[in-house]
Parts: sequence; C-alpha cells; structure tokens
Amino acid sequence: FGADSDTLDTTGNIFRRGERIPSAEEIGSVLGNFIGDLDQIPPRFSAKNINGKRGYILAREGVEFELPPKKVKIYSIKLLEQTRADEFCFEIECGGGTYIRSLARDIAASLNTCAIMSGLVRTQSGVFDIKNSVKTDELNVGNLQDYLIPTESVLDMQSVYPSEAEAKRLFNGLTVESGLADGTYKIFTADGEFYGLAQAGKGFLKVVTKLC
Repeated sequence: FGADSDTLDTTGNIFRRGERIPSAEEIGSVLGNFIGDLDQIPPRFSAKNINGKRGYILAREGVEFELPPKKVKIYSIKLLEQTRADEFCFEIECGGGTYIRSLARDIAASLNTCAIMSGLVRTQSGVFDIKNSVKTDELNVGNLQDYLIPTESVLDMQSVYPSEAEAKRLFNGLTVESGLADGTYKIFTADGEFYGLAQAGKGFLKVVTKLC
C-alpha cells in the first residue's frame, strides 16, 4: 500500500510512493464491497487484445489506450496478516479472468490511497491444487506417470457405467435408450475403465468424445 506503478505490481516502474497506509481494520471494512459480480478494468500491462495487439505490447511502446471493464466474480477475500509496515497478505477466491493487480488497485482507491501487488501464488484452479503440484525440474521420463492426474478426475460430471451389451453399441457409434437427464456425462467401459464423454438427450445416450 502507498505505492503505484505502471504494471500495478512491484516489477514495473514505480512512479508514486509514500501515500497513506491504511490499517488492517480499514482494509477489512471495505472488503465486503468487492464480493460478488464486479466490473473490473484490466491492467494496461495485460494480455488483453486491443485491435489485434496485446495490451502489454502497446503499453511498452508507450501507446495510449483505454481498456473497457470486464465482468468478474469474487467469491471471498480474507485478510490473513500484515507482513510488513505497508504490506498485507490476502486469500482470494475468484472466478476465471480476475486480475488481482486490479483488485489491489481498486481496494486501495476505495480507501483513498494506492497499492500494487508484491506477490501472487495460485493455490488452486478447479481440481488442480498446489498441494499435489510438482516442480518442473523434478519431473523426468521415469516419474512422469507418478504425477499425472487421471483425466476423469478433472471432469466435473456425473458418471455412466453401461452394461456390456450397451457398451458394445455405444463404443461402435450407436445410441442406446437412456433415462438420464439431458446433458454430458463421463462414460466408462463395462470393465470400469474411463472411456470419454457421452451425451444424453431425448431419451437416448451417445458417445461424443473418446478421451482414453
């Protein structure tokens, strides 16, 4: 808090320092205003496309441009601790496409000051969690299979286990009658092995994608 830069983080050119540092109580009092659906203006230094060119490229070239706001969703913001006199650590749960740098800027602006991001750790994205992540320099041909996450475990869908007779038809491109609600399902072989995706509709089931 109390600083500003062209990239909205500490890696950029800092052009303002020494602004007011809010207290933890002040910060906590405004966090609720940033929960839910927000119109967020992305950082100029971002991968947003402006007339066929990335925003960060235009910004580095000194081109003046405006980015329109985009809809983002914030589920929760927790102020975890104060790590330095001017620095605070937060835990944020948000939807895809949210810019944490912009969120820092906007929280600070609501407190009549400025702020830039000093660090960011993505702890989870969908089913992918930092707890089961691995550093790339630890991967090799011999242990790659040990770290692979099964395809079926990352698909947030209900599962279908056809009978042997149904599987024979389904996996040969035919349909079978089904009482399933319309939608997409994970489908397994009669032996319980993951096969791919099936589409249910109008009382029938059909395999649409093979992923095994």
